[in-house]
Amino acid sequence: MAGRNLLFIPQFGLNQLTDNSVVDNTSSPEEDAEFRRIEAFNKTAKVRDDFKASMIKRMAAVARQSHTISAEAMCTELFNAGCRFVDDKRQI
Repeated sequence: MAGRNLLFIPQFGLNQLTDNSVVDNTSSPEEDAEFRRIEAFNKTAKVRDDFKASMIKRMAAVARQSHTISAEAMCTELFNAGCRFVDDKRQI
């Protein structure tokens, strides 16, 4: 057998994870409620992520108007465009 490469592939029967005939596909009302809560959270997260991406694109467009690479100049452009921190309650 010298010089021969043998490949051994074991054969396994179906198990509890792959044999659909033994899987109970019913769920409890509590599980259904939790799945609905997770799905609603995921939809909200997508909307939030889309909004964030949109705001970042708008801010980047404003920052590109800066005539310098200075962080302060870019932030000045953003401030002049109306960008504010949400925790800053002061009015200017």
